[in-house]
Amino acid sequence: MCITFGAGGSFTKGNGTTTFDGTGTHTWTDNAAVKQDLGKVVIDGSAETLQLATDVAATDITIGSDDIFNVTAGNYTITVSGNWTNNNIFTAQQGTVTLTATSTGKTINPGNSSFYNLTFNGSGGGWSFTTTNATATNNLTITAGTLTAPSGNLSIGSSFSNSGTFTHNSGTVTMTATASGKTITPGSSSFNNLVFNGSGGAWSFVGATATTTSDFTITNGSVTLPTSTLSVGGNFINTGTFTHNSGTVRSYATTTGKLITPGSSSFYNLTIAGSGGGFTFATNTDPTVANDFTISAGTVTSTGGTLNIGGSFINTGTFNHNNGTVRFNGSSEGKFITPGS
Repeated sequence: MCITFGAGGSFTKGNGTTTFDGTGTHTWTDNAAVKQDLGKVVIDGSAETLQLATDVAATDITIGSDDIFNVTAGNYTITVSGNWTNNNIFTAQQGTVTLTATSTGKTINPGNSSFYNLTFNGSGGGWSFTTTNATATNNLTITAGTLTAPSGNLSIGSSFSNSGTFTHNSGTVTMTATASGKTITPGSSSFNNLVFNGSGGAWSFVGATATTTSDFTITNGSVTLPTSTLSVGGNFINTGTFTHNSGTVRSYATTTGKLITPGSSSFYNLTIAGSGGGFTFATNTDPTVANDFTISAGTVTSTGGTLNIGGSFINTGTFNHNNGTVRFNGSSEGKFITPGS
């Protein structure tokens, strides 16, 4: 079955379901200036492939267990005001799926397929994933509404932008770009675990602050930190590169066993502010804090190597030297050393 709307066509969806059935390959075309919402769209034939020839719109999309929905090389946009359910294969190409619900309780089941661009733009809308993991191979954008992330891993191949609400659901967001110029815009929402793992990838934070309630990890690639404060509730681990951007990394965990592994990169300001927290620098390394190192609460175990500090050292918590060296290498006056007790 094929459907085509002319430039002046219109469709009143009612409460019914539009089903693309049959076998072979069929096409969905909507040449109207305002795309016609087909209502509940089900792709459920016998090894049916539905391909797009234009941008399209629907209330719900459901892909059957032996069927394929292909955006095609036109890289079209699919606008969905309800739920997305994939039981077999969605071929995203370089297209965009835009979710526009204005009420809560909407679900996204990506199955084993990836989105390319995934956008949420519905004031008052609320979406959650029904799968443990999900992938957008390019951008994930929350313009309006609330997205609840998967409880496992949300993989994003380019940039993350949030001007609505992002609920981390105790999961992990993994950024996998392998090119530079990517951005992270968390808005007022927090990540749980945030991982950067793209060889050749480079990301920068948009906005003065960002928060991870658990671990912040750079496995591969380069990250430019926020200009004000990056708050980390778990481990800070870097085996790639980070640029401090004259900002502060604030570790605020309230439990012990947290690691600080800056690798070959330097902090600007490093603040430890977790009552009851225990933080340990990677053993026998030579970490650098280019400006101030502050322990306002918690316990820090230093490296067995050399801890380099370019500004002031202020301790009102606990500092364990670990038989290492603290080297003050500031080049201006007015610095303080407050070792505490």
